[in-house]
Amino acid sequence: MAGVLGLLFAIGFAILALSQLLPQPAGIEQSRLWLVSGVALLIGVTLVLTAGRVGRWTIHFALMAATVLITLSVYYGGDTGTMYSFYYVWVSSFAFFFLGRRGGLFEVLIIAIVYGALLVFSEQALTVARWLLTISTIMIAGAMIDTFAARIRGQADRSAAQARALAAAGGVARQLARSTDSAPPAGLICDAVAEALGSSGASFWQPSEDGTQMIAIGATHASLIGHRQPLGGPPSGVVSCFTDKRVIFSPNVADDSRLDTTLRTEFGQASALFQPILDHEVAIAVLVVEWNRPIDELDADTTAAIGLIADETAISIQRSALLRRLEDSAHTDSLTGLLNRRGWAVSLSRELARARRLHSPPCVAMLDLDHFKRLNDEVGHYAGDLVLKQTSARWASCTRDGDILARYGGDEFVLALPDCEIDDAMRQLDRLQKCMQPDGSTSAGVVLWNGDENGFDLVERADRALYAAKREGRARIIAA
Repeated sequence: MAGVLGLLFAIGFAILALSQLLPQPAGIEQSRLWLVSGVALLIGVTLVLTAGRVGRWTIHFALMAATVLITLSVYYGGDTGTMYSFYYVWVSSFAFFFLGRRGGLFEVLIIAIVYGALLVFSEQALTVARWLLTISTIMIAGAMIDTFAARIRGQADRSAAQARALAAAGGVARQLARSTDSAPPAGLICDAVAEALGSSGASFWQPSEDGTQMIAIGATHASLIGHRQPLGGPPSGVVSCFTDKRVIFSPNVADDSRLDTTLRTEFGQASALFQPILDHEVAIAVLVVEWNRPIDELDADTTAAIGLIADETAISIQRSALLRRLEDSAHTDSLTGLLNRRGWAVSLSRELARARRLHSPPCVAMLDLDHFKRLNDEVGHYAGDLVLKQTSARWASCTRDGDILARYGGDEFVLALPDCEIDDAMRQLDRLQKCMQPDGSTSAGVVLWNGDENGFDLVERADRALYAAKREGRARIIAA
């Protein structure tokens, strides 16, 4: 604004100076008009040089200074000086365009007072007519400029809103794309949505495994995480959004009977939007966006942004499910459904870390099916695979909650027994042996973790105990 206003001062100086070089009628005080033009030039240069570093109040003072200089030009120009009154149009046009309607009306009021006082003081003819013509002209010009500026500002606001909406959706998409977790990044989604849309909070809901409840698995309000709403229970925006697969917007949460009472009273929501997350027209989750200030209606750009975010979230959930399946596949033995060697290594590492922290050493056993090679040679690998499946199922049903059973390779299995002494481990392995009867037998070696060795050394020690059991005749358990 300062730069543009400074340029107007400079142009005004140039026109005023040029007019003094042309033939002038008598009665014009040229020396004082030169002084006025010099002051205008000084103010204009100062504004241009300080553009970007002055406050809004400086602009108002500069406009009032322009009004005074124009009025002095009219006065020193005598009767012919009324031509300078058209400079008032510049002042009002600038004020309406840059300062808005209030700023423009304020400057017109200043012009009306100053110019009216001049006409009364100078006792010029047709005073009222001149004043009315001048003020009505600048008012009409100002109204036109105000309308034009309002349209420009409206278009700019709409463009900015669209840009913010696209930036919001793009920001959430980038956040989700950077997530490598195999679980849906619910907390990440909520934080990104709240930041991108400028809302006071967000929450992410998914159905429970048994399909009877909706559970908040992520939220910007930590106390909301884990909150449950039964499907088919009391009125709930989350449940209605999920079951009906439609967007629900509540401008006044406190008086909306469709919403959950606890959420209305506990978290201070004023307005809320419930957005379904769909995967091929099937609802898989609900995203809730909350505002702590009343919002009568959402603009189209915000609604579009939330829709885009919902689509990105659905893609993220699909991606998370795929990563989870890939992770399960990478850690699971395809034949028995137990952990494979890679899954065993990860699980054992976690168990040793837990045991080290809690000072409760586990036992680890290595098991081997007796005479399994002979079985494969006599009846074939298909029958051998069937035995491995049956054995895995039996052993899985006999282990305790928390025990880690894995197929190590071929007919070898490994078993981690957390919080277990050697004697208890021997009894547990004996139960596994009995699960094999009468269809076969197994040999096993079991060791107690010494608190220092790594997973590889621990399994190696259990493997040596297993081979000792085989050397002693099989169908036995050796502790080392």
